[in-house]
Amino acid sequence: MVVGKLRQALYRRFLLRGRFARARSTAAGARWRSDRSLLAVAHAYEAQGDRLAQPSESLDRGVFVSNGVQHDFGSIEAMRWGVVTRGAPDRSRWEHDFAFFAYSLPVVRSEGWRGARTIARMLQVLENCATQDQSELRMFHWSPIALSSRILNLATSLAIASEVDGDQDDEAAAVISRHIWLCDQILQRTVERYLGYNHAAFGEVALFVAALLFSDQSRAKRQLSRALHVLDAGTLADGMWSERSTTYHVHMLLLCRALRASGVAEGSHAAVLDDLSARMEEALLCIVHPDGEIATFNDAAIDDAVKPSAVGWTPVDGEQTRLLAEAGYARLAGGNWSVLMDAGPMGPNAVIGHGHADFLSVEVCLSGRRLVVDPGVASISAGPARAWTRSAGSHNGPTFVGLEPAEFFGTWRVGRRGRATFSDFLNGGGAKVLASGDCDGYEPWNATVKRTVSIEGGHMAIEDCWEGGVALEPRSSFIIAAEWEVEILDSGLLRLTCSDELEALVELEHGRIVSVNPGQYFPSGPMSPKMGTICSIEPDGDGVARTRWTWSPSDLVSLS
Repeated sequence: MVVGKLRQALYRRFLLRGRFARARSTAAGARWRSDRSLLAVAHAYEAQGDRLAQPSESLDRGVFVSNGVQHDFGSIEAMRWGVVTRGAPDRSRWEHDFAFFAYSLPVVRSEGWRGARTIARMLQVLENCATQDQSELRMFHWSPIALSSRILNLATSLAIASEVDGDQDDEAAAVISRHIWLCDQILQRTVERYLGYNHAAFGEVALFVAALLFSDQSRAKRQLSRALHVLDAGTLADGMWSERSTTYHVHMLLLCRALRASGVAEGSHAAVLDDLSARMEEALLCIVHPDGEIATFNDAAIDDAVKPSAVGWTPVDGEQTRLLAEAGYARLAGGNWSVLMDAGPMGPNAVIGHGHADFLSVEVCLSGRRLVVDPGVASISAGPARAWTRSAGSHNGPTFVGLEPAEFFGTWRVGRRGRATFSDFLNGGGAKVLASGDCDGYEPWNATVKRTVSIEGGHMAIEDCWEGGVALEPRSSFIIAAEWEVEILDSGLLRLTCSDELEALVELEHGRIVSVNPGQYFPSGPMSPKMGTICSIEPDGDGVARTRWTWSPSDLVSLS
């Protein structure tokens, strides 16, 4: 990996300018067509742009909106990539969306070639900026992941525009296809195979789609084989994407579905794709809440990928308790409670940058409404917010004050890292469900932590145990979602009330409440913080803290 990263850096610094110039000079000869295969890919992939739908009139004025954040450049000609995030690292996702061009999909779906003309003008500005100042080629919007995303989004946009409008706009089509050619030529030399996992998968699938667009069938088949190899290698036996981010799981499943839709896969390739898609769809049932959105463990954010329903997730009838043993995720359900629990490794040792120290953390829903939530992602840029995002102290698991079960540095790097594992799992067929897990991340301090979550008779219980570490401060915190009001009834009892009058009680059967304070969390990423309530508890002298969560009307009446 180190050699691959070094080769990539040297290429982008010293050779990319020449590749860019040569690719631009030959792009005029690129010939594209939208056939049945490409259109089928477009239909499978189109949902990628849903959250970025905006009229071309706004883009024509130089206005772009992502995640509720609007930036007005004044005109298309004044648009610049890579400038909005300078001094504002929390807007990195905005910059990603702007560079990836997924918004072209809803634009051409609603406006056909009229919208494509707007996209073409933007691409001309993007290329001209790089021609005038080739240092731009080392910036994020010319990185392999950005090139991959533009190929996927723009090629499928051409297919959709052709479907929507019978009369092709030759000029707009030429500009867009030439830009795809340019991205394709550069990506062939820079695809991040040395990284593997999601970066390699996006790159290989993008090169496959480019081959379809330019009618290179033999190359398309080679690229299909390469893409399948990466996707298959990155998927665990239980169907979870091995980076353990629910967002990337959905991304990778979308790529699988797009490949399958193309119809290019035959024989063993088709069988691999069918198997991958089926296992990954099955895994969704363990990582998607009743509200139809993903859990936000590790580097995951709601709406950062397509909706789970766009990749095969459907609500299931009845209560579903499931375990992804290799991934380390469990779902417990019963009595209107639904709990997702993380008791796995941070991620694959080779690429662990998307992992958080959320060992033994939980997310909890009551009657389909999120109650206990993960802190989400406050930043994807190095700094205090990124450190907080990945820390154990910001999560819902048992920990020790001031200690970390892993050593984090920079944006993606991890040194020493612990891991969690499930030690017990009981699916009692509705009578009682239970999951227990341990974390070894505190062994340097001769300490361990354990959590058991159970649902029985309409109640949920969470028991945390700390062992060893005599001079350490054990602590557990629960982030209560913004929709819930938290009221302290006495020293060991909390009432949680949702806006629609749904109520729950949290009784501390063992241990004591340390604090109840407002606190931010980031379910949709850095640009959309929410203000919840953080309830912190500590154990009694025996190292045990146990909370009992109830919601039945009879329990509430007894307190009135």
